[in-house]
Amino acid sequence: MSQESLYSVLKNIPDVQLLDFTHTPLSLQDCKAIGKVLSDFKNIRELVLNNCSLTTVTAKEIADGLMRAKQLEVLKMLRNQFDVSGIVYNLAFSPKIKMIDISGNEQCTNSQVVEAFFKLLKISGSIKSLVLSHTGIVKQLNKDFFIALGQNKTLEHLYLDNHKLSKFAKETVTPSVLSGLLKGVAMNKYKNGSLSHLSLSHSCNNIKTSLDDLFKNLQVSDQDHEYWYGEKKLADEMKLHQLEPKF
Repeated sequence: MSQESLYSVLKNIPDVQLLDFTHTPLSLQDCKAIGKVLSDFKNIRELVLNNCSLTTVTAKEIADGLMRAKQLEVLKMLRNQFDVSGIVYNLAFSPKIKMIDISGNEQCTNSQVVEAFFKLLKISGSIKSLVLSHTGIVKQLNKDFFIALGQNKTLEHLYLDNHKLSKFAKETVTPSVLSGLLKGVAMNKYKNGSLSHLSLSHSCNNIKTSLDDLFKNLQVSDQDHEYWYGEKKLADEMKLHQLEPKF
């Protein structure tokens, strides 16, 4: 595929809204072509790149195009193995992005990817669904991510599942990570966010604490909120009902 051949197909359908390259191994030139199409065709709302043998290098060409794909709402990149941080960070500035699905990418357990999703949650005013299943990312989540989750007003669905037979299902997720995640969920409700669905199937098989202890993190107080989003000095001075955790 080249820019010319792709354009020859698409030039007669400028209103195209969906590009689906599922099960198509994409070369560097292919990705350059896709990046240019994303930049120049203004009606594309969904891009599907499932099982396309993407690499960090080839995906960069697509990431550059995504910065200018202002109408894009859905991006699916299932079963690719590459660092998605560049693509995710660029989508943080996309005004209409609603869904990102990177399921099955096992190269998501580094700090750069977690940082990219934290920035997406912090910046995006449109994201509704994040599907990060079968990636192992849950064990790397940090306080910045949890704080951004609590602040985000649009996210409705967060999937962090693992396949029951995967290596990630056998790894231990620390209680502090799960506690922070649940506290982020509680803060999202406290701040009138939209989160309604959190899925963690087979992501905490080896957790070394009780569910009762974990679910206590779904109760937050005014003081908890002030510590996370306000001033420590004011939080330290709070008293009485301001210290009472509420579900």
